[in-house]
Amino acid sequence: MKKHFSILLSIFLLASTQCSAIDTLSNDARLTILTCSPGPDLYSIFGHTAIRLEDYGNSHNWDMVYNYGTFDYYTENFYVKFARGKLPYQLSVSSFGDFQIEYLQ
Repeated sequence: MKKHFSILLSIFLLASTQCSAIDTLSNDARLTILTCSPGPDLYSIFGHTAIRLEDYGNSHNWDMVYNYGTFDYYTENFYVKFARGKLPYQLSVSSFGDFQIEYLQ
């Protein structure tokens, strides 16, 4: 759990650095942890966690999700690599609406 937290913290720090280069977060910005329930597929049986950055106080009206642990379902030998912990994970960034639709499906 500590490893996941440190990864999420690193993502947030990187994201905040990237955002500050473009625009400054307002005092109304809010950072939350999203926890998704387990799903029926092997890769989703433990659930998932992502970071949501909301900021309606600036001109961009951000509502973004930073999601580490996404992967390409079409990776060759997907389940073998998944079971061995060798699946190449990546960070994806999407709107909260898109994230919510994907995880509800």
